[in-house]
Formats: sequence, structure tokens, C-alpha cells
Amino acid sequence: MENGFQIVDILSGSRTTILTTQGVTSAVFSPNHDRIFFIQTIPGGGSELVTAFTNGTGIQSLFKAPNEFYALSDVTKDGGNILLTHCKVGNDDESDSCFLATYNFITTKLQWVLLAGNRVQGTHASFNGDGTKITFIRLDEDEKNDVFISDWIGSV
Repeated sequence: MENGFQIVDILSGSRTTILTTQGVTSAVFSPNHDRIFFIQTIPGGGSELVTAFTNGTGIQSLFKAPNEFYALSDVTKDGGNILLTHCKVGNDDESDSCFLATYNFITTKLQWVLLAGNRVQGTHASFNGDGTKITFIRLDEDEKNDVFISDWIGSV
């Protein structure tokens, strides 16, 4: 949709429009499906993490990142940690590099999972069922994709 996106219940066919002023680039549901988290673009560059209830109410901006791009990958089972892919925008050496981060919805803290030199590919990352491991695709120095499973210890 031009000014937002819709949540469609495939069983009933009901539609709920979540209004935004920018384009939505990725979205994930909370584990109990009462809330949606989504990334929308900021006019002029950058991205914003937003949340709303699936009935279209309670829209809240969680953080804005001018000149940076974020994409959502997954949410832990408790709904506290959101797995993000962060990509730099610009003309420097790391402008094509993406890194993993988590955003804790409860504490509002952003935490880096991987640092420079450990570039990840796109939004292909997820938590396992109990939120103790992360799977992701990493680019090595030869620009080849390697699949990794990593322990992750996070706190809510």
C-alpha cells in the first residue's frame, strides 16, 4: 500500500491496515502474534524501528537511524529481543557490510552480536526456539557465504 501495509488473517480474510508514512522494508510478529515490529525507511535516508499492535493501535517508534539501514530477522520467544541486520550506507570500505545486532524491546538497548570483520549476508538470521543460539550467513574474505550457528546469551 502507498501509505502503509496490511496484516491479513489468512483464515478469516480480515485485514488491518497499519499506517506509516514511509516504505516498510521488513516486518516480524511477536511470538504471541499480538504485536508487529517493522522497519520503515526515513525520507532522505535511514531507517526506523517501529512497533504496533496487530489491530493497528499503539504505533510507537523505537529508534531512528539516519544514514543507516536496518532489517528485521527474528524475535525471541519471550518477545524481548529483536534480531536485526545493520548495514552502513555510504562510500567507505564498510558501506556494503552488514552486521548483526539485537534490540531489547523491554530495556530499549541495542547490542552488537558481531563486530567488524564478521560481515553477514542480508536478513538471513534467526534465533533457535529457546533464544540461546543464532543462525546466520557470514561472508568470508573471499566473498563466499558460510552458514554459522552461534551461542547467544542475552538478557531481557
